[in-house]
Amino acid sequence: MKLFEPIYIGKLRLNDRLVMAPMTLNLCKDGFVTDSMIKFYEERAKGGVGLIIIGDGIVDFPIGNNAKEPLAVDDDKYIPKLKN
Repeated sequence: MKLFEPIYIGKLRLNDRLVMAPMTLNLCKDGFVTDSMIKFYEERAKGGVGLIIIGDGIVDFPIGNNAKEPLAVDDDKYIPKLKN
């Protein structure tokens, strides 16, 4: 079984073939990434998931909103927290 073997996607090396699918977490605040969201993804990464795809990012906030506390990506003001 190759599930736990490394794989390359182009030049990107993943330690295993486990992928966490995107999901809406409602852990943002006013469109910004929060410490709780970062902690959530850190815990998944520590668990050994090779690739984590974060949940939806609203590109026309709040018009495109589909959740209680979505992640917004329609303005540069969100970039500093997204970098974390």
